[in-house]
Amino acid sequence: MSQKAHYEFDEHLMEALDQTLGYTPENIRQRIDSRLAWLAAMPDEERAAYLRRTMYPVPLDFTEEIDGTTYAVNAVFNDRSDVTMQEKAERFIASQQKE
Repeated sequence: MSQKAHYEFDEHLMEALDQTLGYTPENIRQRIDSRLAWLAAMPDEERAAYLRRTMYPVPLDFTEEIDGTTYAVNAVFNDRSDVTMQEKAERFIASQQKE
């Protein structure tokens, strides 16, 4: 049985993505559908091995050396935050447009 995936995109977020990166709902859907079809065509064991290889098994942790000083950056997500990931993405996109 074939299922058609359904994706909904926020209009304002999509406008920002289109303006900054050239992403449209159509080409995002095509990329998602293409990747899902590719995964679905794999044998179960191969798909499981691929997903194990590509998942990020440890918390996000970055270090960067700037002018001889090493900075450590950790990603922390607050479960009780009243700001959604979409709002964070929109804020990030807006800040990139200002630069």
